[in-house]
Amino acid sequence: MNRLRILHLEDDPMDAELIQLILAKDGLVCETLVVNSASEYLAALDVNSFDLILSDSSVPEFTGHAAFEIAKKSVLIYLLSWFLQIQIQKKPLLT
Repeated sequence: MNRLRILHLEDDPMDAELIQLILAKDGLVCETLVVNSASEYLAALDVNSFDLILSDSSVPEFTGHAAFEIAKKSVLIYLLSWFLQIQIQKKPLLT
């Protein structure tokens, strides 16, 4: 089975880990690169190809919207913000 290559822009290590746990629980086979700044994000896009980008709505000096604008022509991107709060409050969405 091919691994889903994910770039995850997230500045909170606990949120990044939670997303990894959710993906693993759902049985997705993923190879995820977590970056936490604009410079790391841009460098990752320059040297790698991804199937999916997950982005926090904002990290220091960078926004999810900016991440979307940079990558929108080449890859599917999801902005994450309230998702984690909803996930914690309502029980896991993926079972």
